[in-house]
Amino acid sequence: MIRVLIADDSALVAEMLWHVFDQDPEIEIVGVARNGVQAVELVEKLKPDILTMDIHMPEMDGLEATKQIMDRCPLPILILSASVFKFGTQKAFEALACGALDVMEKTCFEANSVDEESTLNLIERVKLLSRIKVAIPVREKTVIGDYVQPSTEIDRSRENQRIIGIVASTGGPQTLAAILKKLPQSLPVPIVLVQHMTAGFSEGFADWLSKDTGHQVKVAEDHEMMQAGIIYLAPTGLHMKVVSKEKICLSDEDKVDGQKPSGTVLLESVAEHFEKNALGIVLTGMGRDGAQGLRAIRDRSGYTIAQDQQSSIVFGMPKEAIQMGAAREVISMHKMADAVKSWLKI
Repeated sequence: MIRVLIADDSALVAEMLWHVFDQDPEIEIVGVARNGVQAVELVEKLKPDILTMDIHMPEMDGLEATKQIMDRCPLPILILSASVFKFGTQKAFEALACGALDVMEKTCFEANSVDEESTLNLIERVKLLSRIKVAIPVREKTVIGDYVQPSTEIDRSRENQRIIGIVASTGGPQTLAAILKKLPQSLPVPIVLVQHMTAGFSEGFADWLSKDTGHQVKVAEDHEMMQAGIIYLAPTGLHMKVVSKEKICLSDEDKVDGQKPSGTVLLESVAEHFEKNALGIVLTGMGRDGAQGLRAIRDRSGYTIAQDQQSSIVFGMPKEAIQMGAAREVISMHKMADAVKSWLKI
């Protein structure tokens, strides 16, 4: 049995979540917390396998509760947030940076209009996350300023001649933030990124990652021309490809390895157009997305990296890449930025 604790100040939402979880014979609801203070207390008392956490709650919000729980008695935490509220999504991603594993949309539960797809998605996510042995992230105390336009002194001779492609899933937001903070803000190449994310959170994630790291991160647009120093995030529900050394295109084709956007689709397109001038990276996440794409970059003599097991929150995607010989290097997230700077010769 998977023992679930619900933390939500809305009686309606808590009741709806209880009803959803009660449908599955493998899930047992052990309690409901009405605020962050109760969530911390009940986690310590009941020792659930996973906690679903609202962000906006009285007395103590979900962000502060996440910090305290990860400090006292860490466990898998699924943040449930209404993506339509930008302030809420920022706090949700801050909670991910503090150790929560994932964030999901909860508007349908607030509106009492739960459909079968939402129910199945929530149950599947809870089951998957409950099996993860959580790692407490190490947050470096650095002060990051606002994004600054690259200096005119930067060498632009290589602009758009090289590229970095990154794929991440569960555990990706905090890992990406840790890596990007160690990279200079005026990078001489564009970065294209697939981060598996629940629908409705792409814009909020891009905004949070920009503010947290100081890099310019934006959700990619169809037929967009890439620029050095900008990180292009694939929007949820669409594949992203580079179709030349300058341009990104989006498509609504079928899922690949169960994902859309697919990291493999992105990295294969990077391999095709940049060959040896491409750097591919596969980070923490469930499943196998990105592994085949990383192999395509290596086959074209590009440089490829997979995150090591010790620093991965979920060693699924990197493990697949390593096993198929796609990774030239297996590197800790703490040393990833150094490897990128070495490749860039900066």
